[in-house]
Amino acid sequence: MSRVYKKQLNRSLIGLSGALMIILSPALVLAISPARTTKANTSQNTNFCNNLSTSTSKISSNLTNLTTKASAAWTKQTSNATTNWQQVDQKVASYRATADQTRQTNFTKLENTAKTTSEKSAVSTYESTISTAVNTLRSAFDNARTAYRTSVLGAISNRQSTVLGQVSAFQSTVNGIFSTYQTDCQTGSTTNLHTSFVDAMKTARTTFMNERSSDTTIGSQIQQFIVTRDNSFSAAQQAFKTTATNAAQVLQKAFNNNSSI
Repeated sequence: MSRVYKKQLNRSLIGLSGALMIILSPALVLAISPARTTKANTSQNTNFCNNLSTSTSKISSNLTNLTTKASAAWTKQTSNATTNWQQVDQKVASYRATADQTRQTNFTKLENTAKTTSEKSAVSTYESTISTAVNTLRSAFDNARTAYRTSVLGAISNRQSTVLGQVSAFQSTVNGIFSTYQTDCQTGSTTNLHTSFVDAMKTARTTFMNERSSDTTIGSQIQQFIVTRDNSFSAAQQAFKTTATNAAQVLQKAFNNNSSI
């Protein structure tokens, strides 16, 4: 996965959190009613209650639109990753096809060099060993790539589920707050509803933002997946190199020649 993709992924997760901060910023919450004055609580409550319904609809609509956009962004990111991986697979397939042709050409040269029965047998064994080693190497690389991609998509999916679940819980909390104050408005409470409402919304916002603190961890998760994949690549490559070196030494002895073949 490219660094650009990882940065885009992190920005979208952080963006969801930041957008929610804007939706429920103190300025927006305070705007539900005019600034406090020396008027009686009853007068302030009247202004607050008159604006409550409109504010409820606005915040609910903003949250819905935001989660819809976030889901669309996640879908696009997954699609981009899949496209990127398909391009990688095409390049790998092309490289392997070229390598196969080159290897077969070299095998043919070896076969033409072998004169005695023992030399021909040694060449056959060498070709079989190398071919098997190549297939083992490719399988190891393919498995490492598949495991990496599965882990990345799983991390994205898990993060999406977590975020959307937290947004849903947050929205339920906000709806509960609105419902409570709508009831208070209907019963004609003499308490300063505006002040306590703002405090309740700030608490809900703070709780949600604390939960959102892990938004950027998916970047470090993906980095660890990359390390694991690359370690698998290195181990497979080293195993192949060892096998190829040993096979070449055996072949060289069969030809009773100290020079490299």
